[in-house]
Amino acid sequence: MRASVAAAWPAHVDHYEGTLTWMYLDTKLKVTTGVGNLIDSIAAAQAAGPWFKPDGTQATDAEVATEWKRVKALTSLAKQSGWAYRTSARLNLTPTRVAELLSTTTDRFWAELVQRWPVLDAAPADAQLAGLDLAWQNGYAFLELKTGTSWTWPNMRAAWTAADWTKAAAAVPGTGERADARKRLFRNAAQVVALGLDRNVLWDTTTPTAPTTVLALGEEPYVAQAKVAFRGGWTCSCVAKSLPMVENYMLMKGLIQFNIDIFQLGYNGGGVAASAGTHDAGGCTDVGQYSDAQIQAWRECGWTMQHRTPAQGFSHHAHGWPLGCPHMSAGARSQATQWANGTNGLASYGRITGKYPIDNWQTAYTKRSAEIMGFKDDVAELAAKKVLAALPAPAKVPTAKEIAQAVLNLDEVPNTFTSNADNKSVSPKTALSTLGSESQAMLDAAKRIESAVQLLIAAGPTPPVAATQK
Repeated sequence: MRASVAAAWPAHVDHYEGTLTWMYLDTKLKVTTGVGNLIDSIAAAQAAGPWFKPDGTQATDAEVATEWKRVKALTSLAKQSGWAYRTSARLNLTPTRVAELLSTTTDRFWAELVQRWPVLDAAPADAQLAGLDLAWQNGYAFLELKTGTSWTWPNMRAAWTAADWTKAAAAVPGTGERADARKRLFRNAAQVVALGLDRNVLWDTTTPTAPTTVLALGEEPYVAQAKVAFRGGWTCSCVAKSLPMVENYMLMKGLIQFNIDIFQLGYNGGGVAASAGTHDAGGCTDVGQYSDAQIQAWRECGWTMQHRTPAQGFSHHAHGWPLGCPHMSAGARSQATQWANGTNGLASYGRITGKYPIDNWQTAYTKRSAEIMGFKDDVAELAAKKVLAALPAPAKVPTAKEIAQAVLNLDEVPNTFTSNADNKSVSPKTALSTLGSESQAMLDAAKRIESAVQLLIAAGPTPPVAATQK
């Protein structure tokens, strides 16, 4: 059980069940106490103790059995709620004991529930809370109940089997506050999966939303748009924002030499029959970078890229979308559901290979952008150090800008792109101008080198101290 669920559970169940220290009958005429703790046998009631009489003395097992039988027969009060049994109650638990019962019973319920439905263990926090609440009221084996030869909860069973939390919300029976809360929690869970959000966060009464601003140093705020022009085609802002960063990341790692090869963007309804409608809106993108190392880089950047092969009925390419993109077509959203369940989005329902799970694209964008920025600064410093070390003692110390220009004109510096033995060195002009927008690349390179030179000069050797006259 996720920590956020464990923390929220006592108040949640108290809101719907109440905290009662006496025995009462629930709506199914079963003897209960505490916060919905079932004690529907004399032995269970005795084990729940110690019980105390109004004078403060502890009740014997025989007295507990007598009280249990009396309450079991008071069916006329059950429709009035557990509070109707308060005035006639002859035995009570201490509040401390009620809290202990809740804790131990919750642990047992959750263990039994997850043993039957392991899918809950990896479910978002909201789905865990809704599932536990259903089991608390209906028993941890409620999905195994049958009416005749048919399952009593067929739609909920199907939804949990597929980890389809949207269908789970639709399968919640009844009306009223508690039923509405369960539906909301399951819908929240579906949204968390669709947006690739942190499954440990309990949203409860708040609608899950992805961050709307993605920034790297010096960038303009990101604004989500469903359809934008991008590299000769159409896609959404998630792709347009993220793909250039992936490109820089692959350049930094030596996985590409120039740019990502785009085979298909979005808003291409009917353009490629084999795409089955997945490219009818934003998000889904087909590219030529599909080696294992490149797929790993895509995943590290928050993309769901998978290698499509001739054995699957495709020419070699990678297909995927930025995880958490809200601009996808119905066909692509179906693939997103498969991704959330660990399968490859094809009719075969094959398992995903490689890095899984992954960050959503916005979280990954922040992480990788910081790495790329650091890499650029490392290259600039490396180049500046080489030039400064080779400078003869000048009559006039050159300015940082003059040194920066000299750095840019170096033949080579040790290559930090890749450890490939055939490409051990690269010019700083190439290293720094390759990363960044085409129009600003050289200006960016010069500024970085100038900053590196200024720092190195500032940290240079301390001039000798002049001798003082005695």
